[in-house]
Amino acid sequence: MKTLPAIHPYISRQLDGGKDLLSEADRLAAELAAVMQNIHGMTWRVHIQHSDAAAFALVAPSVESLGASV
Repeated sequence: MKTLPAIHPYISRQLDGGKDLLSEADRLAAELAAVMQNIHGMTWRVHIQHSDAAAFALVAPSVESLGASV
């Protein structure tokens, strides 16, 4: 059975450096969501995915906001 390390190597490396880069990514994505709200209105949600194959941040209108704008 294949086991995965408890902490992804990139996460471990950034923690060893004393910087909380994950929190910084969360903060920046939340800031982008706030800017999108100022531009377009509605409430925006954030989803950040970290994996070996890809990493991305998604900022999209919340489901509740989509229903209200239709």
